[in-house]
Amino acid sequence: MVPASAFIPTDDGTGYHHYGNYVAIKGASGSFVTPLSFPVPVVNIRRITLYAYDNSSGGYANLSWCRSYPPDGTAICSGYIATVGASPDTQAVTTADLDARRVNTAHHGAYLWVYIEDPTIKVYGVRVTYTYETGV
Repeated sequence: MVPASAFIPTDDGTGYHHYGNYVAIKGASGSFVTPLSFPVPVVNIRRITLYAYDNSSGGYANLSWCRSYPPDGTAICSGYIATVGASPDTQAVTTADLDARRVNTAHHGAYLWVYIEDPTIKVYGVRVTYTYETGV
């Protein structure tokens, strides 16, 4: 589980609320990122779940996971999921539709990217489900 407290804004001009248990924006929209670390060197991402409150009429929170390759500065992002809006309850939005699932920490970095479009939306955290092989 990745808590909301792990997310940092991608733009120093973004006004935001960050109380540990959730992150939200003050203005029109904003993006946040957090690195992913794993207890083993090679993992396969299986599923990601975004936990968020979204009772907005037109905004959403969008999440993707990204795998970077520092030697050439590239990143592949996949697993795009978004809140569906107008729900008075916390949403748990899940996807297993992921490209580039394998992360080898000897070659890749991994991070989560979240975009919040409405100041009434609160992102509580993200669950990343992965598998790994012993002896890799």
